[in-house]
Amino acid sequence: RSPWAPCASTGPCEEDDVPNLSSLNTSFTGLNAQRRALDIIAHNVANASTEGYHRQRADLVSLGTSAASGVFAGRSQSYGVDVIGVSRSYDTLLAARAVREDAARTSANTTTTSMSTIEGIFPEPSDLGLASALDVFWSSWTDLANDPGNLANRTQLLENAQTLATSLHRMSNDLQGVADSAVSRMSTLGAEVNDLASQLASLNSTIASSFQSNNDLLDQRDLLVGKLANLTGAVGRTNANGTIDVYVGGRAIVSGTIVQTVDGTTGPLRWTSDSSPVNPTSGEAQALTNVINDAVPRYKTLLDDVASTLVTNVNALHSTGYDQTSTTGRNFFDPANLTA
Repeated sequence: RSPWAPCASTGPCEEDDVPNLSSLNTSFTGLNAQRRALDIIAHNVANASTEGYHRQRADLVSLGTSAASGVFAGRSQSYGVDVIGVSRSYDTLLAARAVREDAARTSANTTTTSMSTIEGIFPEPSDLGLASALDVFWSSWTDLANDPGNLANRTQLLENAQTLATSLHRMSNDLQGVADSAVSRMSTLGAEVNDLASQLASLNSTIASSFQSNNDLLDQRDLLVGKLANLTGAVGRTNANGTIDVYVGGRAIVSGTIVQTVDGTTGPLRWTSDSSPVNPTSGEAQALTNVINDAVPRYKTLLDDVASTLVTNVNALHSTGYDQTSTTGRNFFDPANLTA
């Protein structure tokens, strides 16, 4: 008789008489698992251009390792495959290194842009540079020394001195403009940081309340951490429940669902709660902080030294001479103004 025909006896069926359905179950589990795998592949293809998305894969496990009860009275071996989960193609160590290096790249790029702007303020060597204005100024003194009573030479000296002073004023104002631009950007950056921190806290809440790992939410979480790192050099520490705590300068800006806001309206970032400096270790905020606190003040100090030395030394010599009315002790530059 056919192996699928019911047993002919009127008593209980023997084990050899039970229809064997294991092959159907094997086929069913295989089809079901591959259908799930195809769904994940389709999800990967659909998100190929999605920012921050990581490829996912189905984790398969064999079912042929344990015996299961048969359909009827007998026992049969279970065969087939099952999907036990979906994992991301994600290397935690590599991702952390990539975030850190990308933040450093952002800091370097911002520094390069700022220093290029500062370099443009001092177009040396050229006819528009400070060295050229000083050369013309000293040459005017030589011309005047050769003919002290010549009114044209005296007038030319005053005009060249005014041109030199104007150059110093312009350079100082342009340097301050670089600092003001950095402060303005820092104010906007602070608002962006607070917004990203709030989004991370909201994602932490959603992830913590999920009954199972949601890879798409984890991708969104990691993307936000990367953006925050580019701005502040932030470092993320993942918790066992999939949430993440984020630190900037050693202090938590996101802890679970709690957010510590920052403020950049007055310059370098400060914590809103106590006004202490944030001290970003990398990212755009670090570069802007260096521009505001170091680069611009340093170059302004050097420029002020030039102005101070010029005023002091020229006045020291000029005051020993006499004007056309035989009056001595007169200053050439205003001695009260010793900065650019």
